[in-house]
Amino acid sequence: MLDLVDVSVEYGKHNKVIPLTNVNFHLEPGDFVTITGRSGSGKTTFVQVCGGLLTPTTGRVMFRNTELHKLNDTELSRIRNTSIGFVFQSFNLVDYLTAAENVSLPLVFSNTPPSERSERAARMLNAMGLSSRTDHYPGELSGGERQRVAIARALVTEPDIIIADEPTGNLDFETSRTVMEIFSEIHRQRRTAILLVTHNPWIADFGEQKIHIIEGTLH
Repeated sequence: MLDLVDVSVEYGKHNKVIPLTNVNFHLEPGDFVTITGRSGSGKTTFVQVCGGLLTPTTGRVMFRNTELHKLNDTELSRIRNTSIGFVFQSFNLVDYLTAAENVSLPLVFSNTPPSERSERAARMLNAMGLSSRTDHYPGELSGGERQRVAIARALVTEPDIIIADEPTGNLDFETSRTVMEIFSEIHRQRRTAILLVTHNPWIADFGEQKIHIIEGTLH
């Protein structure tokens, strides 16, 4: 489903930084992959390339036999909006939108009718145990609740892949465990492919495949 072929990323002209070096990677539907590595090792760069958020300096990123970075902005945005769900450490919720409005936001961009947007958002929030929080704003939610809203938003388009970059980084242990159990349940029930970056070994153990990044190479 997703292939990185000889991918490298370089920054800078004089003092070059090379966060990824000749990376090859293959992701099948239903894979659950966790990615670990020290700070600056290339973890975030790796998942940004996988999600089409960052163009590699060399190499190819193939999604369902389509080379992502040969697409125009509209085509690439469509794939990111419908096929790839993103969950970040900082939640990235819109403060002036309710939980339900935040969850339904990706459906606005895909021109889904309002009634269907509302129904799907409510269903996702219910699955996250947040049916009583649909009309609450992010500032009225706990950190764990905000992260579950972010997960619901990533799932509402029924994507093929979820990319999660340190999704438990701002959460305490018990809330982190709850969030990881949600990811595991999503994986079991939907067979959604998951790429999850973490610095915690016990969270990495949730993955069926574990990758360690050392100086821009996969191990």
